[in-house]
Amino acid sequence: STARCSVWSLLRLSVALEDGAPGMAFEDRRVGVAGGELSLAVRVWPAQGAERQLCVAWPGWLDNAGSFDALAPLFAAAGYTFVACDPPGCGLSDHLPPAATYMDLNDSGYIIELADAMGYEDESPFVLVGHSRGSGVVTACAAAFPARIAALVTFESAFGLLGVFPMEMGADAKKGNHKLP
Repeated sequence: STARCSVWSLLRLSVALEDGAPGMAFEDRRVGVAGGELSLAVRVWPAQGAERQLCVAWPGWLDNAGSFDALAPLFAAAGYTFVACDPPGCGLSDHLPPAATYMDLNDSGYIIELADAMGYEDESPFVLVGHSRGSGVVTACAAAFPARIAALVTFESAFGLLGVFPMEMGADAKKGNHKLP
């Protein structure tokens, strides 16, 4: 099955990590999302070999695409076009308008738009990788768009989706009387 193959591919990648990441060229780009109202900075490592599979990576809070500089070449060597994103308000990506809120659920929709903009619209499902807060973002994306996702990889995830909500809801979250916004 696709999921089983993805797991084996990731196991091969973990073995390769022990030998160090190979050097590989990448390209920095800008991609429009949210109807062109928001520009995201992305770093792209092209797939090596004939296979054309997509992997989209979302970093943690206040982090950027550079977080994946060591991991991305391993995915590219295994046949994945690896796209790491600077989330809105981080790195070189645009900031949201002053009244907007930075939330995992909002960011998760940008992933599908990003995949489509990279030329993977309606193609076979792709792999999501999330680090820290990015783990919650990619998990929400996988839950909302399961037909588009082949595999989900998360690491160093402390709070998942709910990690951002208690900070924004204050005392109500501590009482357990909270609702998702």
